[in-house]
Amino acid sequence: MPVINKNNIQLACEYLANTLISKNHDYGNSVEEQYKEYGDTSLTIRIDDKLRRLKQLQKSPAKVNEKEQETYLDAAGYAILAYIIKLAENERPDMNFDTHKYFDQDDQH
Repeated sequence: MPVINKNNIQLACEYLANTLISKNHDYGNSVEEQYKEYGDTSLTIRIDDKLRRLKQLQKSPAKVNEKEQETYLDAAGYAILAYIIKLAENERPDMNFDTHKYFDQDDQH
């Protein structure tokens, strides 16, 4: 059975969602606040930082306790947060994600 399958994708996304919710609570919604202050560049910089970290980790092991998979998770998290911000901005600021077509719980993609 392939490692990339429906179940593993769902589990990874659930883990990512829980991590994002916890970090957003702990950091006080800093990504959105920074975006409001600095715009698109702030989103790009956060993702770029993680991609640069990945490149460095692939060149040489970290001296601090940071694993490559955690950095992938952080990069994915920032991309998801950027996606949410841009989706809301492009659709309408008061958008209700609970009823948005991309977040329809009955959709079985």
